[in-house]
Amino acid sequence: MSNDQILMYFIDEAKEHLQTIEGGLTNIHQMMADEEMVNDVFRAAHSIKGGAAMLGLTGIQHTAHKLEDYFKILKENPKLPVDKDLESLLLQGFDKLQDLLLELQSPGGLTKEKEQQILRDVEPIFEQLKQHLDALLTGGTAPAPVAVTTAPAKEVASKNKLAVFQKEVTEKLRAMLQCFKQPDRANTRAELQKICDQLLHYGEEFELPQWSELIRAAKLAVTNLNNQYKDLAPILIREIKQAQDMVLANRTLEITVSPQMRSLAPNDFFNPLARSQDEDISTFFNITEDLPEVARWKNFGRTVGWLRGLEWINTDKVNFSTEAPRGHLPAPLWLEHWQKPKDGKAELLRKEYEAFIQRIRDCRGSGVPS
Repeated sequence: MSNDQILMYFIDEAKEHLQTIEGGLTNIHQMMADEEMVNDVFRAAHSIKGGAAMLGLTGIQHTAHKLEDYFKILKENPKLPVDKDLESLLLQGFDKLQDLLLELQSPGGLTKEKEQQILRDVEPIFEQLKQHLDALLTGGTAPAPVAVTTAPAKEVASKNKLAVFQKEVTEKLRAMLQCFKQPDRANTRAELQKICDQLLHYGEEFELPQWSELIRAAKLAVTNLNNQYKDLAPILIREIKQAQDMVLANRTLEITVSPQMRSLAPNDFFNPLARSQDEDISTFFNITEDLPEVARWKNFGRTVGWLRGLEWINTDKVNFSTEAPRGHLPAPLWLEHWQKPKDGKAELLRKEYEAFIQRIRDCRGSGVPS
């Protein structure tokens, strides 16, 4: 096995261990009441430390070792009074370990400069964590942790894509997970939609259409009240996390909306041919500019492509000499406007166009111009 294969194997294993650690820390009170769960988190950090040591990844080894020591304290003190500050500090330390591993799998790899920067950032967190654990163990008072500030949305444009997807997306996934743990109410649905909007912003900011399509599908799934949280949570969290990994690995083009995600969207949303004809044509017409040429084509399309009762209108009822130019459908003009549609949903609108044209071709009467 080559060194590259060994490294890839380590990264794949480390990802699973990170999921174990994150699952424990985001449910820390449950973890403290479950001896096996604490052991799993401890062993996950231990395994990352061992693998990193074998490969000479000293920064990852050091960070995983520190977390392992703190998890050992939790394991040996199941009655430790866990508070929000402890949970926050442990998660901050975990984030730094995750940052190191994400850099390792990035196209440029984990450079010495980046490794040292992350290690400098994590040391104050570990120092606060040690002080806080000591205070909880002795019943004393620990100094308040240093507040972690989040940059406003307007600063996202100046940030590196890698940094945004490492930090902000991870934070949004955690927030989404916390929403799913709450009762299914209007306020939590609204918060989930807000998180989706924030994730969608990153796709638009860095021009990642595949990411944006996935997040739009996730938002649709959230707005579909027929979906219960127990069904939504595993699919949305898993697929957004996988997409995040693909962005970080520079494999954005591989992001797709899975059949499971599509099944959570409102009925037939991803199947234009299965939607009502009126809805298709309404969407089709509403995205064009009201230029004189477009107005004429609209009139033609309304005449040829509209249902009357249960049947399509035949072309012999169209007076081409007055209602539209003869010889072709308005495809060139409309498609030109669709390249920059008002609502940004170019791909969906192209599908709407294809569905519309297919319906025209299916009309009885072969005289439809093409």
